[in-house]
Amino acid sequence: MLDYLPMEANHVVGIKISGKIKLQDLERLIVIMEKKLDQHERINVYVEVEFFGGVSRAALVEDLKFVRRNFKRFARKAVVSEMKWMGTWTAAADHLFPSLEMSHFLPEQKETALKWIQEEMET
Repeated sequence: MLDYLPMEANHVVGIKISGKIKLQDLERLIVIMEKKLDQHERINVYVEVEFFGGVSRAALVEDLKFVRRNFKRFARKAVVSEMKWMGTWTAAADHLFPSLEMSHFLPEQKETALKWIQEEMET
């Protein structure tokens, strides 16, 4: 399940993951992201992972289509999770995709993650 988390900075989309991500969850999120992309050239994404139960095939396909169309419009992604594999994945993705800054934060670093993701971006 994906829930929208309101953020103080208008150029940031906040997401909370708690369970399996299904197509209808992703479709709601894409609507929110498209509105932000209408307002900003580039946006940041804040992801708080409570529990990750996987991604349905339909949601994964839709996510890949959306990201492919808009990849260069994402500036930063902060992932807050206690899962070590997410930290490893985030670090690898940060090196693989130089146009997107990605960082992993532990739950006790949540305030640092929020501050980092909401910083004003250079245009």
